[in-house]
Amino acid sequence: MKTILLLALILSTRLQNPGQVDPATLRLQIRQATELITVFGDQLEHVSLLAPTDVVERQLMEFYGPYVSDRLLAAWTADPREAPGRITSSPWPVGIEVLEVTLEDEEEFLVHGQIEFVTSVELTAGEGKAATTLPVLIRVEREQGPWQITEFRAATGGDTTEGVTEPWKAVTTDRSTVHYPAAFDVSVSSSGLPPSSVPPCAHGFALCVYYAGDDYRETNLISAGVAVRWLDLPEQRCESVAGNYAVVENVRRESLGEDEYLVFETSEAAMNKAASDVVYRRWSARSCLELVTRIATTNVGVYEPGAVAELGADQLSTLRQLLRRIAATLEGNSID
Repeated sequence: MKTILLLALILSTRLQNPGQVDPATLRLQIRQATELITVFGDQLEHVSLLAPTDVVERQLMEFYGPYVSDRLLAAWTADPREAPGRITSSPWPVGIEVLEVTLEDEEEFLVHGQIEFVTSVELTAGEGKAATTLPVLIRVEREQGPWQITEFRAATGGDTTEGVTEPWKAVTTDRSTVHYPAAFDVSVSSSGLPPSSVPPCAHGFALCVYYAGDDYRETNLISAGVAVRWLDLPEQRCESVAGNYAVVENVRRESLGEDEYLVFETSEAAMNKAASDVVYRRWSARSCLELVTRIATTNVGVYEPGAVAELGADQLSTLRQLLRRIAATLEGNSID
């Protein structure tokens, strides 16, 4: 993607002596900082945040290590969810457009930019347009060495540059907010779900975020989604496996986002169709919150040979991790 730099240079009040920065030197520093971000942006498509942990760590080091500070790289390695990179097969990031550069100190800039995402449609059109963008704030500093990115985060609220949009959307109900990528859609009732032999969310949900993309059209995937439920259970039963589940496996406790959940797995199968669910429960806002990620598939044997491809282990793992990532974005609007 073509990087367009809008040189609206805003001198921060933290710069005690603006006159000490020579204009020619300032122009050179801006160009160097911008080039750093542009080259870093070219690396984003090479880092798959849903890959196995060891793969993500290796990719972060290889593709981001030369451009970011050791501290930022360590933070991303500890929690890859905070790092930029691929989170879906489509759209995917292809670069960073620099929109505005602010001088914070003699050798420190704050940059407003946007990550640009494309799909195969934009690549085929060849017009250099992005399918969607994500506003970001990037801090670039130099301390006795080359320029480095020391802070990188999504811009929100007053940080956001006018005219750019998020690749992940958000839906808010009276009790919670959930974020989800462009390939998904939402419904607050079963009647609002698309027709399916196995719905992406079972009955009784307050909100269903379901897959509506085309990446798995030629596979045996029936549906996939994340259900948000508020159960009428007392706290003690909420923290157990009580509920309408005939088969319960792999019971454990696990962190999801900033909260700890009781987690267990369940499945059901009938008439060559199967649904595999991972259930997350915790006591929240004086209620029992239950999140259920579901992947439903058809037995490929019911199709003509070669008509559809069976979801591979890597595809299932990637889809399951994406559903988990969506579930982890849940923000309760009530106070515990």
